[in-house]
Amino acid sequence: MRTNEITEILDRPLSRELLARDLTRLAYVAKDGTPRNVPIAFTWNGSEIVMCTTKNAPKLAALRANPMVALTIDTEVHPPKILLIRGRAELDVVDGIPEEYLQMNGSYEMTPEQRVEWEAEVRSLYDGMVRIVVTPTWVKLIDFETTLPSAVEELMRERAERENATTR
Repeated sequence: MRTNEITEILDRPLSRELLARDLTRLAYVAKDGTPRNVPIAFTWNGSEIVMCTTKNAPKLAALRANPMVALTIDTEVHPPKILLIRGRAELDVVDGIPEEYLQMNGSYEMTPEQRVEWEAEVRSLYDGMVRIVVTPTWVKLIDFETTLPSAVEELMRERAERENATTR
């Protein structure tokens, strides 16, 4: 997929709305060769999805062995709005707490006092974290109004062809 196509899809209002959500589902291949799909907090910085995890997270060994990932950001209503993203995970080990981690957890409802306590707890627990950074190389936005899953689009095209063949 070309960069301008990716940018055009990610700049759509619905994509921007989905990119402002709290959670994505990160899919990757585990070290044992089986698929994994885990919910994880994220932030969008305008060009990359950034997720943060502990330095001892099992997914890191898997991502080092095979950095190709797929992300799903969606809604819980019907019809769902879905943003599918594929890319390569780059791992960035950092000392302390990445600013993105504090940002992505800033949307939870906390009083200012609770926020101070939460941040102190985080800083006392982690001496560092790993930023998982994904630059999209492929995207698809599905809203079930203007865009559909490709298999459904194919079925609709085949039905239209059958209908056209019988009306001739």
